[in-house]
Amino acid sequence: MNYLAHFILSYPSPSLVTGNFIADYIKGKKYLDYPENIQKGIIMHRKIDSFTDVHPIVKQSTARIREEQGKFSPVVIDMFYDHFLASQWENFHTQENLETFSQKVYSILDGTFEQFPVKVKAFYPYMKNGNWLLRYATVQGVCSSLKGLYKRTGGISNMDKAEEVLLANYQALKEDFNTFFPLVQKHIESFHQ
Repeated sequence: MNYLAHFILSYPSPSLVTGNFIADYIKGKKYLDYPENIQKGIIMHRKIDSFTDVHPIVKQSTARIREEQGKFSPVVIDMFYDHFLASQWENFHTQENLETFSQKVYSILDGTFEQFPVKVKAFYPYMKNGNWLLRYATVQGVCSSLKGLYKRTGGISNMDKAEEVLLANYQALKEDFNTFFPLVQKHIESFHQ
């Protein structure tokens, strides 16, 4: 799962949103350095990732693109899944449209910015100013983000060609996502109780 999925799964709780956002940059027991409510968001993120990483549907999606995307297939699938979430937004979040949701998430993150690790503080302004969450709704937008990741890998991935593999497998990947996402929603229900 990528940013948008983590945000919708943790929304509307500001502490869960923040913890989910910074979790990849908090290793091991370092999460204990954060307030308890942020710790809960970090733990939630880890629970989402561990569920996702071993799920047969996600493995099936990854296998569909492995020949073209190699070891970066899981990263690409995370991004593709965010695309399917964004492009079918009204099926998963009926309270507000994606633009409004994105602005509310950025507002939450602006308010907790001081709690971000240094690396997150460095890239967050690019995310907000480029409105990555809204951009994921189009094939061109998500693939533009993947081209950015391609550059950050120093050109050792095929993420610059992700659009071809997405279009070639679009319906099958969309069906994978639509089957999987309700399962992960159910898996983390307890965090909102």
